[in-house]
Amino acid sequence: MSNLLGPVELAYRWLTAPMRQLSPWELRPARKFRRQCADWMTAAQVTGYGCGNKNPRALAPGRAPALLVHVPFKLPVARVSALIPAVLTLPELGFRIATDVVEVPMPSPACRPGEWLSRSQLGNPGGTATCAVYAQKRPDRKYLLSCWHVMCGIPGRAGDPIFIDRVQVARLSGKYQALSFDPVPRLDRVQSFDGALAEVQDCVPQPLNPALNLRIQGVRTTPMQPGELVTSFGSNSGRPRTARVLAAQATRPLHYGGGRHLTFANLIHATGFSRKGDSGAPVLDSQDLLIGYVIGDDAATDLDNAGNSWVQPIASVLAEYAVDLVRDASSAAPALGDISAQVHIDVLARTLWGEARGEPQHGRLAVAWVVLNRVFRKQARRFGATIAEVCRKPFQFSCWNARDPNRAKIERVDVDDPVFRECLELARQAVNGSLEADPTAGSDHYHAAGVEPNWARGHVPARTIGRHRFYNDIP
Repeated sequence: MSNLLGPVELAYRWLTAPMRQLSPWELRPARKFRRQCADWMTAAQVTGYGCGNKNPRALAPGRAPALLVHVPFKLPVARVSALIPAVLTLPELGFRIATDVVEVPMPSPACRPGEWLSRSQLGNPGGTATCAVYAQKRPDRKYLLSCWHVMCGIPGRAGDPIFIDRVQVARLSGKYQALSFDPVPRLDRVQSFDGALAEVQDCVPQPLNPALNLRIQGVRTTPMQPGELVTSFGSNSGRPRTARVLAAQATRPLHYGGGRHLTFANLIHATGFSRKGDSGAPVLDSQDLLIGYVIGDDAATDLDNAGNSWVQPIASVLAEYAVDLVRDASSAAPALGDISAQVHIDVLARTLWGEARGEPQHGRLAVAWVVLNRVFRKQARRFGATIAEVCRKPFQFSCWNARDPNRAKIERVDVDDPVFRECLELARQAVNGSLEADPTAGSDHYHAAGVEPNWARGHVPARTIGRHRFYNDIP
């Protein structure tokens, strides 16, 4: 995967990733690069790294991408122990990349360790529940997700009670990262992530925590870009707050007080939009897709923070714990009928592969939503009443037609095909009601861009995605 990265992202990876995570071809140039940077990267004034644009706060179009080197404050050149070169060269590849020194204060957790959820407890700021999730292998098991430093405290143990507004709602599960503190910030010892799960006892207590009432449409899978607007809803803030992304990847130590520090990589660096007590606050993009949750900021008081906020990306946490987002009632999974969910997953996956295997992931997502929109329209005679019925309805999805050359292919394909594996994952999310937001604007018809069927004449496509045109106004 690393050979798909740009030069700046590759330099960031080589400076921050453990050597065991690098591919064999990277090891030699990465070691050379670290030796090349050793004089300045170990200097006391360097406290973190990031990927972004030259002078990211300006956010002007066309800014050159740069490796950001974080310092708490800039010193006069005469007092700098090791100057950071304005341009670095990646060994063996020859790429030249710009650097930019950025003043970033040492962040602290957005709430004190051990305090949990709601607006306050005993007069102190609490934390925030990010979202409710369920186990992929045991959908009946529901959890609350939030920061490790909120739920586990120092120390935390599996089985510890979790409270919202002094009402016990869950118990800490064994699914949390056991993090170890450093007495001083260490950029060479990067922790995995700041996250933990608590298993809910009866139901997810949505009315008790404002953050859980957000209408999260799904989980974002594409990278963030500098300049994008994001919104957070923390329990202590009590209302949505908007910020702008400064860097999509950043390595920073967080200061937990008392000489305790933890360093995390790949954080999203944003302008300040959190207050003390907002640790765990869900962060959504402009499409209401969940991108992560607040784990720290530069605020020193409970006043509005005008500094920086630090966001833990959600995708890696969900993957590590093998959980998916619990959707609200309006996003419930479609009816499955009497046959097992696995049959619907298999039929839908084969439909996606047959109809859109040559499309990118978002093109297959769009076809999946056409199937779901037909189910939701509840026109059983016309479309079918369930996912499997909709897919197999005669003369609707051509890959299922008896004489279509695709028919034999979709029946033969198996998990050895990487695209089919992606289709299976999309189908599983569709059946479980955890699919990303509908990119088709509610379309229930589509056709390839190179043809014009009779039913499409006189109608304007609602969306064009990849090589397909989608319609939401076909009577």
